[in-house]
Order: sequence, then structure tokens, then C-alpha cells
Amino acid sequence: MCIRDRRDRHPRADRDPGGWRGAVLLHRLGVWTELPEYAARLARLVHGGNAMISFDIDLLHSLLTLDGSTGRVHWKPRSASHFCDKGHKAEHICSYWNSRFAGKEALIAVDKDGYRYGSIQGVRTMAHRVIYAMHTGAWPQGQVDQINGNPADNRPANLRDVPRADNQRNMALT
Repeated sequence: MCIRDRRDRHPRADRDPGGWRGAVLLHRLGVWTELPEYAARLARLVHGGNAMISFDIDLLHSLLTLDGSTGRVHWKPRSASHFCDKGHKAEHICSYWNSRFAGKEALIAVDKDGYRYGSIQGVRTMAHRVIYAMHTGAWPQGQVDQINGNPADNRPANLRDVPRADNQRNMALT
């Protein structure tokens, strides 16, 4: 369901659609689990900004392709059904999106520590977590550690799922 469709049913969410109050309102209305971007905002509010959102692995494979040798992900072309409006406007938006993003590298922003991230369906997502999930078919239970200590090296062979304590210990060695 498109977020605009949900707002049509709950007009109070339009007061602060992108902020914490909108997420809390949708949570109180019992609809936040259907909206990943609002669920992420609510989780960040509740967990102090350290939320780890887990998309369905099939969704990731429908949106992205993984190059296992380089550890890079690229956007796949999308159909008009991925966009809110189901008419001519959706086809126009789809055409624009595909001409601009399809086939190009995804999750290319780099944070202050050198980790790659980007937005998937409006939710900030760390590239190493997405790559680990796409490669193994399951989201990590703990933290994803880059074995060689290089946060830019997201090759699947360089990623492993470790508890927080092990990851912190590994960071102290580098």
C-alpha cells in the first residue's frame, strides 16, 4: 500500500507526515507496521536512532542486483506498480525513475566512518547489511563485521555476522 493511500484514510497524519509525531500517530492508529518509513522513524525514536530495519529479502532481490565480486548493489528497472498512482502519472514517474536510476549503483552515500548507506523505500539502510542479507538469504542476528576492517569493502566474502562484543573487540584491534 502506498503511503499516500494510507494518509487519505488518516488525515491527521498529514500534519507532520515526515516527523516523529506522524510516526507515533500512525503507531497509535495501528497501521505503522504496514509503512516501513514510519516504522523506521518510530523505531529510531524508541531506540535512540539505532534502529535496524529488516526488509523482506525477496523485496531486496526485486529492487536490487548484487555483484558478489565487488560487493556493490545496483538498482533494477521498476514497473509502474512500484509507484503510488496507478494511471498515466505512475507510468510517467516510472519512466523517469528508470531513466535516472535503473542500472546505476545503489546505496552510495558514505557516512563519517566510511560505511556506505542509502535509502530503500524511504528508509536509511546500511549497504553492508543489505549485501549480507541478499547473499545469505537472511538478515544478520548481530552486527555485520567487515573482516579486513575496511568499512568500504562490502564483498560478501568479507562480511560476517557477529555479536556486538566481538565487533567492538575487532574495532579495537584496527
